[in-house]
Amino acid sequence: MAATVRQGLAGGLAPALHMPPTPSVQKVLFTESSPNVGGQELQILQQMQCLSDSGVEARLLAPPSSGVARLAMARNLSVSAVDFRSALDPQSVARAVAIVRRWRPDAIVSHSSHDSYVCALAARFARPRPVLIRVKTYQGARRPRVWALNRFFDKILVPSVALGTELERMDGFTPSSVDVLYPGIDFPALDRDRTLPLPPEVERWLEQRPGFLMVQAAMLRPEKGHLFMLEVLKEIFAENPYARYIVAGDGPMRSQIEDRVRSLDLHDHVLVAGLVSVVAPLLARADLVVAPSFTEPLGMLQAEALGLGVPVLASNVGGIPESFADSEAGILAVAGSKEDWRRALRRAHDDRAALRAKALAGAPSVRARFSMTANIQRLLEMIAAGRTS
Repeated sequence: MAATVRQGLAGGLAPALHMPPTPSVQKVLFTESSPNVGGQELQILQQMQCLSDSGVEARLLAPPSSGVARLAMARNLSVSAVDFRSALDPQSVARAVAIVRRWRPDAIVSHSSHDSYVCALAARFARPRPVLIRVKTYQGARRPRVWALNRFFDKILVPSVALGTELERMDGFTPSSVDVLYPGIDFPALDRDRTLPLPPEVERWLEQRPGFLMVQAAMLRPEKGHLFMLEVLKEIFAENPYARYIVAGDGPMRSQIEDRVRSLDLHDHVLVAGLVSVVAPLLARADLVVAPSFTEPLGMLQAEALGLGVPVLASNVGGIPESFADSEAGILAVAGSKEDWRRALRRAHDDRAALRAKALAGAPSVRARFSMTANIQRLLEMIAAGRTS
């Protein structure tokens, strides 16, 4: 997988998105069957917008009631409704066949199980057949259908070398089909948003509690390590009463996290802020962005923070280490080790000026690897290569 990543990054920072599109790629069809909106769905919308801006037509197939479909329509992006009730739903297959035959995309980029299998079947009825790309952003506890990944798709895209290596180790999997496409981050938008005001309740809380600020912005799920972080910080707060920790995000663990803050009597140090719609101002205010995940295919929080020149302390798991442009742009700690995390937090507090300078120095490298420009150009190159192979 390392060779694959080097190939994808060989050109360094890609040219601007207003470059002429790759001649053999004129239309890209994105598909998503999930009803929810998370990082994957927001990435689709960014890719569609960037492709449109660069002269490539982009269209989304999604259930009409899904969150990503509503957001796409609100952004004036092209959407066609497909229910994707199951992986073999006849009505969905027939609808997808009609759209593919009429629209004739150069590639279909699918993101979830139901839509990927429906569109893989539908593409067999199109001539010429579009390039079939399956995006896998994580690997859950259930083993994927290896035979289907091998047979149905021309390319499997993963967000990190770590996840690609995990897939390649599965029995029966065809390694040559896996390639790494780092997610794209809209850094110009982060730059514009970083000076926006914080939500009033967050601003008031910070004004009343000056001091060293740690921020974690992530879905409130077990693997993100919020409860572990609270246990780690109880001792840190005893040593440094001016340290603060803001949890930004929402999810199934919110009430459990709030209960733990109360039981540990940390309400003077910890704010569970809920979903913060624009996170850049909060990241920019942080002295340290933390990502204490137990598992993470890549994670975009640390890349966003490092791109803004904000120091990061993150777990050394999955694809997280790939986010660091160099070893001095942030700190890696052993996932789940309270002792190692406390040692790293003390270092981050004591050396915060030096860490900030290193993060600022490493920001250009992070931006080069995770820009939307680099993401889109690499995607177009892979589609073009698939059409000629």
